[in-house]
Amino acid sequence: MKKILLGAAIIIVLVALAGFVMLNHLSDLRTPSLKKGVTTAMEAKGRLLLQQSMKALGGAKAWKKFKQQTLRVKMTDTWVLNFMTKMFVPKNLSGVTLALTFQPNQTNSRLQFLSGPRKGSTWGIQNWMTYTVKGKQALDWKHDKDIKFFLPTYQYFALMPFYLSEAQKVAYAGEKKLNGKAYHLVFATWKDYKPQRDMDQYLIWVEKESKRIHYVEFTVRDKLASIRSTAKLLNYKKVQGLWLPHRVDVQQQPSSKKWMHKMEFAAFQPLPNLPPNYLLPDPKRVATK
Repeated sequence: MKKILLGAAIIIVLVALAGFVMLNHLSDLRTPSLKKGVTTAMEAKGRLLLQQSMKALGGAKAWKKFKQQTLRVKMTDTWVLNFMTKMFVPKNLSGVTLALTFQPNQTNSRLQFLSGPRKGSTWGIQNWMTYTVKGKQALDWKHDKDIKFFLPTYQYFALMPFYLSEAQKVAYAGEKKLNGKAYHLVFATWKDYKPQRDMDQYLIWVEKESKRIHYVEFTVRDKLASIRSTAKLLNYKKVQGLWLPHRVDVQQQPSSKKWMHKMEFAAFQPLPNLPPNYLLPDPKRVATK
């Protein structure tokens, strides 16, 4: 009996230690060359590659014009649901039809549920304050960690190549080949190249021939400091002069054969006549990220 109790105690301690490491260890996407130090030449080459990619995807002028408008994007987010993902994914979110309304140069947005058990309800975020709406009822303002995470995340993934072009810290990180294609690697983040608890890191795979971004390795500091994953950008289509990926598969690494979840974007509809208070219903309400 004592041996059984001792064994159980050891398992509990090991699980606790593993949990502590996962919560506190900051994953680092820097390549070995970047860890040795970032030179001005590496920064210049990384920035040039992102500029070339931006040009191939429609250009900086088109992006500047595009991000001033209000958009409604029809989408789905389909997950492989298992024990782990069920703890992370909100109930009745996976696989249902959604409509995300946002302005690309802001973080205020609304997510409407167009199908499934939540049909007719809306999630919203304004100045990092979250709220819900059911039908024609009044807004219900309350803190919701799922809304605070998923709405900005969907917005970012919908336009990921363009948002990454605006990163503060950019450096060339080497080359790799995958599935017969050659890639330049560009590291991107904000504030500091070293891992930070409040800033994500990105390792961008720019395909040499097309200049398009095919993969983006990324961290998820808002959920778990040790997490690193990969976005596979697929099905590029032209929208108002920009080439936008209409499917993003999230998988463990670039070479993975299976996705953990996939986001599919069906339409990017401009809403020039949408009242400003739709995305900013109560300007006085402000919270911190």
